[in-house]
Amino acid sequence: MSILIVKPNFNKIKQQLAFPAKSLNYFIESEIQDNFGFYQQNFGIYSYMQLTKNLKYVIHTLTGTPMLWQPLNSCSWDPTGSMTMGRREFEPCRGKINESFCYDEFFDSCFEQFLTYNGRGPVQLDANGIDLVNSMVRTLGQNATLGARLTLTAGQLHDVANLSFNEETSNDIQALFKKTAGTCKGWVELVREMGEIPQYRHMNVPNLLPSTDYNGKTYTGDVIELFDSLKDNATNDMQSLIAEGGIAGSVDGDFMPYMGVTMDIYKAATAQYNEQCISVTCINPRMTREEFQIPTRRGTRKLYVYYIDDVPIIPFPDITYYDRFLTGMTSMAFITVGGNINLGASFAALPDISESNIGILVERATDVKEWGQYSFLAHSLFATTIADHSFFVGSQTYVEPA
Repeated sequence: MSILIVKPNFNKIKQQLAFPAKSLNYFIESEIQDNFGFYQQNFGIYSYMQLTKNLKYVIHTLTGTPMLWQPLNSCSWDPTGSMTMGRREFEPCRGKINESFCYDEFFDSCFEQFLTYNGRGPVQLDANGIDLVNSMVRTLGQNATLGARLTLTAGQLHDVANLSFNEETSNDIQALFKKTAGTCKGWVELVREMGEIPQYRHMNVPNLLPSTDYNGKTYTGDVIELFDSLKDNATNDMQSLIAEGGIAGSVDGDFMPYMGVTMDIYKAATAQYNEQCISVTCINPRMTREEFQIPTRRGTRKLYVYYIDDVPIIPFPDITYYDRFLTGMTSMAFITVGGNINLGASFAALPDISESNIGILVERATDVKEWGQYSFLAHSLFATTIADHSFFVGSQTYVEPA
């Protein structure tokens, strides 16, 4: 029996589909955020913060020491206080989607499924109609998750007032870039700013990515040496974690360290792997590779994960998404633990509409001049943070080809 994963409200007179914010957020949190994308599924690179009733994001961090046991004295009670619960609260950044598009068969089919009813009594769909609406909700949820990742990764990374666009970037794309790229601060800009504070210098170590390591937008440095440089500049806790392959106890969840890189460095890593063992005398190489079988609609395909000293190298294409429009390029490498980068992205209830708690509103125009046009409205609350600064070391630079 088919069941609606998120039940929309349909206004036949206004030609509107309205999806409740709470139901959308629950569906995205429980079924999409931690399951969408190979690296998130297998390595848990992000953690997602939940929105409180006060419309703020909160991280609770439990820390402690193994110094618990003391001599038994049955007549006294002397707690050690070795366990502490930290609480950090974040005010979200507000974003919105105002989008219009012309006739689209997918959305039109959804409306037609509803329009087969005369409006008397509750709206009920047959199995095909339910599958169609569920497909739309999954598509919206995946797009919302991807869009949030982009905003919360590369947001405010570029000074939009002083950008140099490449020749292939049209005026329309330039205008769209300037309208959206500065919506909310992403975690890459967050760690860059933190690296300017002496006690957090390890968040953005200078000079680990010198201009001499680039040929245009191609990284030509040694990725293993870069890994070692990052490790040398990490905190003692991070160095110990990498050395022992241990688990970060102060970050929620049992997560292992990984090396995150932009695509220029990732491509250099794959090339370096292919070249490192040409000789038959190569024994116990530091860089290794593991094969994964990824299911697709047309069977399975191979995906390789590369490792340095058993630490996986994970590409972060979102960091450089905007660079396709620019003359320059952001290049970055960092080591952290899975789940240490925290993202918050939740639909917020739209204000000033007839129904409460509406997260997404889709409307089909009936005016002659706008016939066949659809409008899409959504509001969201964004936030990002690094849960434990001691388990993050990185370096980033902006490469401007000569």
